[in-house]
Amino acid sequence: MKKVQLVSKKTKAATLLLVLIIAILLTNMLDRKNYAHLDKSIASIYKDRLMPATYLFELTNKLYQKQLQQDFVQPELNAGVEKNIQAYDATYLTSQEKEQWNIFKQQWQDLVAAEKQGNGNVDATRFNAMHQTLQQLTKIQAAEGRSLQKESQSLIGFTSVQSHLQIGILIILGVFAMVLVAGGNSGPITPNNKVWMN
Repeated sequence: MKKVQLVSKKTKAATLLLVLIIAILLTNMLDRKNYAHLDKSIASIYKDRLMPATYLFELTNKLYQKQLQQDFVQPELNAGVEKNIQAYDATYLTSQEKEQWNIFKQQWQDLVAAEKQGNGNVDATRFNAMHQTLQQLTKIQAAEGRSLQKESQSLIGFTSVQSHLQIGILIILGVFAMVLVAGGNSGPITPNNKVWMN
């Protein structure tokens, strides 16, 4: 009977240890997944939000230069705008962003066509419309950047909770191991090994 109880206790102990080890492995896998996602979010903040914001600033600047120098042919400015457009096209765009970006590209094509027909003289209304589109794109960039920041903060918070959970499980494992070692050293109680009180 004692042997059955001993085997039953050992089975329960082994099962508990196995469950705790699996829990640690699972939280570790989740940690790795979260770190990979966090790395992707941080890279996206730079590549798909910060750099495109720079391109929008450069486009705005070049458009103002074009507006001030309308009476002259500006192949260098046009080439610079085209370069910025290609760079922006290569970034990740949300559906809302794509919509506004396509509007801007069409406005740019119309502007270039109007310049060719009118020897560079283009009315201010066209430029104003293009600036407004770029402002909308800048607002979208800022909103998407905030969204990525919140997502990153959420991931950091969740990973911190998982880390505390892992520490808790390791503490439980340590205590459990000490109990097993202490229980394994004490044999069956007999009159020979009892401590008798005087």
